[in-house]
Amino acid sequence: MGPWHPSPRVRQSPSDYPVDDSNSAMKPMMFSGVGGSTILYGAQWNRFLISDFVTRSIDNVGDDWPLTYQDLVPYYERVERDR
Repeated sequence: MGPWHPSPRVRQSPSDYPVDDSNSAMKPMMFSGVGGSTILYGAQWNRFLISDFVTRSIDNVGDDWPLTYQDLVPYYERVERDR
């Protein structure tokens, strides 16, 4: 973790922005750095899981997607072929 704190509420630099996660079930790891989202994602495009498309049906959370995992398979395969 280096000099960064895992809690988004602990800031050590005047330029850091405060994040109040006290009312959230999620405790995101947030930080500022050169490179933006590439620091976290590194140009990786991971496939969603089949269950990610039906969270309402499975877990009664959010909404089910209007498309299925199988609808995206050809696009996943093309991205994998083209990289």
